[in-house]
Amino acid sequence: MSAPTTLLEQHDDAGRLLQRCHLRDGVLHGPLEQYGAQGKLVLQAQFEDGKMHGPMAAYADDGKPVQKSQFRHGVPHGVMDIFANGRLISRQTMVDGVADGPALSYDEAGHLSARLTLKAGQIHGPAEFYHEGRRVRTAVYHANLLHGESVDYDAQGTVVQSCTYQANLLHGPLRRYWPDGTLMEETLYREGKPQGAPKRYDSKGRATGSAEATPDVVNRLHRLLRGG
Repeated sequence: MSAPTTLLEQHDDAGRLLQRCHLRDGVLHGPLEQYGAQGKLVLQAQFEDGKMHGPMAAYADDGKPVQKSQFRHGVPHGVMDIFANGRLISRQTMVDGVADGPALSYDEAGHLSARLTLKAGQIHGPAEFYHEGRRVRTAVYHANLLHGESVDYDAQGTVVQSCTYQANLLHGPLRRYWPDGTLMEETLYREGKPQGAPKRYDSKGRATGSAEATPDVVNRLHRLLRGG
C-alpha cells in the first residue's frame, strides 16, 4: 500500500500563498501551484514520484500564459504551446523531450507563419511558410537541410520561382515565371553551381538572349519578402 500524500503550503510574511503542493515519501506527488508577488498563479503542474507528469502551465506575473505542455516522467511529451505576451507563437509535438511531429509558428498578429514537420528535433519533410496568412513558400527538408523542390508564391498564389535542392545546395533546374505562369527563365544547377548561362523567355514564351525578364521576377521576389 502506497504512503498517503501530505499537503504543504508556503506563505510570505504577509500571509500570501506562494506555493501549494503535495508530498509523498518526501517528494512531490500530485498537483503543485506556485504564485507570484501579485498573487497570480505562475505555475500549475502535476507530479508523480518527484517528476513532472501530466499537464503543466506557466504564466507571467501579469497572468498571461508563457507555456502550456504535457509531461511524462519528467520530460515534455505531447503538445507544447509557447506564448509571447500572452500570444501563441509556437505549437509543436514533443516525444520523450524531443520535438517530433507537426510544428506551427505564428506571427505577431496571430497569423500562421510556418507549418513544419520535425523528426528528432530537426526539420524533416514538407514545410510551408506564410506571410499574413498567405502561403509564400513550400519546401522539403531532410535533417534540417533543404532537400527537394522549393516553390515561391506571390500574394495572389501564383508561382514566382521553383527550384530543387540537394543537401542545401541548388541541384537541378531553377525556374522563374511571368505573372501568368509562363516560363521566364531557367538555369540548371549542379551541387550549387550553375551549369551554363540561363535560358530566358519573353512573356509570349519565345526564347530570348536578353536579360529583360530578370528584373521583373527579382522585383516580384522582393515584394514577396516584404509582404507586398
